[in-house]
Amino acid sequence: RDAGDKSELEAELREAGAELLEEEQLRSAFAPASASFSPGSSAAALKAKLLGGDLLLVTGGPAKTIKFYFGLALGLQPLSTGWARRCLAKGCYLRPSAADEALRLPPLLPACSLLAGRTIVPVGDEGWVANCAPLLAAAGADVQTELPRVHHSASGAAAAPCVVIADTLEEA
Repeated sequence: RDAGDKSELEAELREAGAELLEEEQLRSAFAPASASFSPGSSAAALKAKLLGGDLLLVTGGPAKTIKFYFGLALGLQPLSTGWARRCLAKGCYLRPSAADEALRLPPLLPACSLLAGRTIVPVGDEGWVANCAPLLAAAGADVQTELPRVHHSASGAAAAPCVVIADTLEEA
């Protein structure tokens, strides 16, 4: 997982026509609704593409990076860099086998369903929230900036509970 090996593989993938996403692209595609996010925006187009299934997570192994976490949130099985190199050597997409998985995971949920139906309020340092909110949205959560007021449906039942995620115990 040397930085030189990673740069070399990324260059080879780009040369072969692959589009490699940067962290900021992922954050903007799943940023909470704002004035800059509209259905016709480039962020909206990227989000539609990401959810369309034409995306792979290639890694040297488990990583503590935003890109790795986005891949998992989108329901992607991490594939090994060795698999990517074999594809490049053959000049075509090779169907991955269990041996090509960089990390053995149970069957993953489809994109945007892991936290579907959950309202989540991330609380904490501005930088942490900026990373956390789009990641939670990628996993299907309805991310809010403040606790919603409790409301009841027409039948009188309370709405689904809200989850608060804090980066420290003091914040919660």
